[in-house]
Amino acid sequence: MLSAMNTRTQWARHRIKRIMVMGGMVFLIVVGTFMGLSYWVGFKLAHPDHLPLSSNPAWWGMGFRNVAFTVPADSLSLKGWWIGVSGSRLTVIMTHGYRNNRVGHSVPQLAVARALHEMGANVLMFDFRGSGDSDGHLTSVGVFEQRDILAATQAVSTKWAPQSTIVILGYSMGASTALMAAADDPEVAGVIADSPFADLSQYLNTHLSVWTHLPHYPFTPIVLWMLPRMTGVQLDGASPLSLAKKLGKRPILLIAGDRDTIIPPHNSVALYRRMRASDPEITLWTVPWAQHIQAYKVQPIAYVDHLYQFLVRWDAQLKKPGTTGQVGFYP
Repeated sequence: MLSAMNTRTQWARHRIKRIMVMGGMVFLIVVGTFMGLSYWVGFKLAHPDHLPLSSNPAWWGMGFRNVAFTVPADSLSLKGWWIGVSGSRLTVIMTHGYRNNRVGHSVPQLAVARALHEMGANVLMFDFRGSGDSDGHLTSVGVFEQRDILAATQAVSTKWAPQSTIVILGYSMGASTALMAAADDPEVAGVIADSPFADLSQYLNTHLSVWTHLPHYPFTPIVLWMLPRMTGVQLDGASPLSLAKKLGKRPILLIAGDRDTIIPPHNSVALYRRMRASDPEITLWTVPWAQHIQAYKVQPIAYVDHLYQFLVRWDAQLKKPGTTGQVGFYP
């Protein structure tokens, strides 16, 4: 009998051990799957494919030339279009969003560029690092792209329009990056920020799943833990909110769509409230029914008029919209 009991005890212990081993293996497989998937998704987020250019200013009736300039800190060559107007005293630098390029398909940016051109402003459209035809493969969602804008303003000031006033018109990531770059560059006279995030770290903590298409838990915390270690990008390095006071009293126009679920309008509201404390020249325009960077599509005439009213303070010779051509989405 004792022998039988010992046998059963040994068998039970062996079974428990097997269950524990199998449970441990399943746990390691699950954790490994989560970590591996998070790493792959994080890598793709930081290294999106270069979106090819699908149009150019000539298709929209604008003369232009291909240009390039270098970001000194990173030795990257950025490509763009210079759409010049003879004798213009104003240059608008347009900056695109994440996973996009200078064409700005979603806006569309070339339609806005044509409106600016018809007003009489020079326009520089360029691809951020890791986008379009520019060098690089890493996208840092504003952390390093600030250097790209600073290099662009330097190129305008020294090469293409030395005497002109510089204003930046940015969309989404490009809007937030424009605000941060302007905080460090007094040569930027003003910023138009369409659908910016207020703070990258806070934004990704709540909205990363918009881009990953994965459940918030457990993936968002894992991806956000991995990204700085994978790329060297510190997410707290992209916070227009924290730099608001450095913009001083420069004119700022914030544009937000009240149906924006990608970067909700409370981001622009937070920026407006923070900047309003020290900057009486800031304006917030919230566009009814507009989704992310869709304000121009929803209200094209009002959009162009807002740009004109903002820009004419620097150049009284700008032509009023509606007197030079037709506002629209296609050439």
